[in-house]
This record gives sequence, structure tokens and C-alpha cells, in this order.
Amino acid sequence: MDLSYFDINSTKEKSLFIFDRNLRLVGLRFIYVTALGLGATLASFFAHEPADTYIRYVLIGGAALVVNMGIWLLAHVNSQKLELQRAVLVGQLLFDVVLAAFITYDQGGLEARTTALFALPIVSAGLLSSRKMVFATSIIASLAYASVVVLSEINSQSVALDDFLVPLLFYPAFFVILGVIVGYLMKLDRFEIQEKSFDNFLHLIMHQLMHPVSTARSVLDVLDDSGVKPKELKKHIQILKDENQDLLMSLNNLFESLSSEKKVSQDFESDVVTVITAAAEQIAERFDRKADLKIEYDKDQTAMVNAEQNRLQIAMRNIFKTAFLRSEKKQLIRVGLKITKEKVIVTIQDGGVELSTKEIKKIFSKFKIDTDKPEIQGFGLEMFVANKIITSYKGVLRMNSGKQGTLTTVILERSGKK
Repeated sequence: MDLSYFDINSTKEKSLFIFDRNLRLVGLRFIYVTALGLGATLASFFAHEPADTYIRYVLIGGAALVVNMGIWLLAHVNSQKLELQRAVLVGQLLFDVVLAAFITYDQGGLEARTTALFALPIVSAGLLSSRKMVFATSIIASLAYASVVVLSEINSQSVALDDFLVPLLFYPAFFVILGVIVGYLMKLDRFEIQEKSFDNFLHLIMHQLMHPVSTARSVLDVLDDSGVKPKELKKHIQILKDENQDLLMSLNNLFESLSSEKKVSQDFESDVVTVITAAAEQIAERFDRKADLKIEYDKDQTAMVNAEQNRLQIAMRNIFKTAFLRSEKKQLIRVGLKITKEKVIVTIQDGGVELSTKEIKKIFSKFKIDTDKPEIQGFGLEMFVANKIITSYKGVLRMNSGKQGTLTTVILERSGKK
């Protein structure tokens, strides 16, 4: 079962959510640009204004609709690419501000009746689920309006501060207040994304718990057979222990991934040498590859770091599990250790196939179980959780891959470092 659909950060759901809002915003812009352009053109025509006046309105409206169609096409390039959809939405916000500023300037600045157009990008910014973006848009809209008014008054050679001081202060202040209101109300949009994220977790839990449960049931059926031999009994008990350990690791990873707001204490101390040695040997035994594990450091040395031992063990088990999963039997897993005055550097070199930058990124961020390796258990959270734990203690976790395999490096600060 390929779980690459599921994303720990709900990237796909966020992308589709913003894609939907992008299309709605494009549709809204089509309506108001068409209505304003047509209304202004007809009003100018029936008022017997010069032909170049309503022709100018037609050209402005037509250009805006052409850009709007380009935005629609760009949004459809990849509806599931979050970076693209965010860029399209930000581009739309800036375009709306520029369009409002241009129309307001064309209508004479203070005399324009199109000031309300500046409110549209502020409200639309709420679709990004980012308060910072809403506030930034409101400030940009305020500055754009103020600049247009001042520039219009300067060009009209009627610069009288008393004439435009009130609107120059009122409308920018109104736009900022509108941004605050939108930032507060946009909380409602996040519930939909969170609900889909929880639904993803439920699907994952159901999938992962089915395997150990069914295995345990099969083993118990065998144990219920009175003809079972002691040697076979020991074998089945070991299978149960392995399944239990896999399930425990999965649950630890799930809990670590959910505790996004957990405050990590820096008061704990752990011996890295003890932790990585135990984790490496445990995972090697689990994969029946003790002969492939090569520890290239002195096990008797000590290197203390500021980290809680249980959490550090979870991280290192995940890293070693990934190394064994990405390599085959008889391919060595080399574990190195370098201790400096300020840092402890752990290296894990596997002999697996070379991974691309995209594949490494997926390992760190995606729920993924390889369909060709049904024995692999877990939520696909190993490196995501490992990175979260390591960085919570001001450490660094990185992967570099080449033809000789993948090198995973963990860097932690030594405790007591001044």
C-alpha cells in the first residue's frame, strides 16, 4: 500500500484548498472587472463623453481580463503543488492592489469612486491561512492608496494638504483595521484542513494496526494447537515480540509527530555512545543483519549531550531503521563517531542505491511505505520524527547520497559546553 498520498504537513490538502480559492478569486475578479468596465463604458457613452474615454475603459477592462485568464491557466498547471498555488495567490493579491491603484489614479485619486477595490486583496489574503500575509497585504494596500492620492494631487498641481489629509489618514487606517478583522475571522478556514489531516491519521492508524493484529491472531491460532513443539513455540513468541516492538516504534513516532507544541527541556543529559550503540545493535538484530553492522568507534568512550535519553533513542532507532531499509543484506552499515570539544558527530553510511534530492526530501516529510517491501512497518515518519527530535536539542540531521550509498550525519552539542 503506497501511502505517499498522505502528508504529515497536509501539503496536498492545503494546495487543493488554496487552488479552490484561487479559482474562486479568478471568478470574482471576472465578475467585478466585467461589471465595472461595462458600467463605466456605458455611462461614458450615454453621457456623450469623448470616444477615447470609453475606449480607454474597454482597454483597461480587457487587459485585466486577459491577465485574469493567464492566472487561471497558471493555477491549473499543477493543482497539488503548494508552492505554485501560494505563488499564484500572492500574485493575485498584488495584481488586485496594482489594478485598484491604477483605476483609482485614472479616476482622479480623491475623486475616484473605486476606493473599495483596495479591500478585495485584503479579504482575499485570508485564503492563504497566514495572518502575516493578511497584515502585509493591508499595509501594502494602504501605502498604495496613499501613494496614488499624493501622486494624483501633485500631478493636478492642486497640492493642498487640508483637502486630502482626512481621506489620506482614514482609508489607510480602515484597510489596516480590515486586515485585523480578516486575520481573526480566517481561523474558521483552518478547521477544514485540520479535519482532513485527522482523517489521514485515522486511515494510517487503521492500516498499520491491522498487520500486527492479524499476525498476533495467526500466531495465537498456532499456539492453540496442542501439537506445537517447544522450538516452534519459541519462534512464534519471538515473532510476537518483533511485532510488538514494531508497533511500539510506530506509536512513539506517531506521538512525537503529534506533539508539535511540546516544550523540550534542555536539562537532560545522555551518553550518545551508549544510545547509538544500543539502537544500532537492536535494529540490526530486528532485520537479522548483525553481520552487516560495522561499528567504527570505541564503545567504551563517553560523550554526553543535552538530550532526553528516551527521545534520543527514538531518533537513532529511526535513523538506523531507515539505513537498513534503504540497503540490502550483505551491504555494510558503517557507524562512525567523532567527538570534538563542542560537538558530537555521528555518521551512518549505508550501501544502498543513490537517492535524489527529491527522494531525500520525501523521506523527511512524507508518509510512505514501499509497495515492494511488505515487511516494512511504521507510519513512514521515521526521518521526520528523527529530525524533529534532533533539532529540538539544537542539533543537525542531514542526508547526502551518492553512488556509494547514503551518508546520514547527526551533529549534537556536548553538554557543559561554554
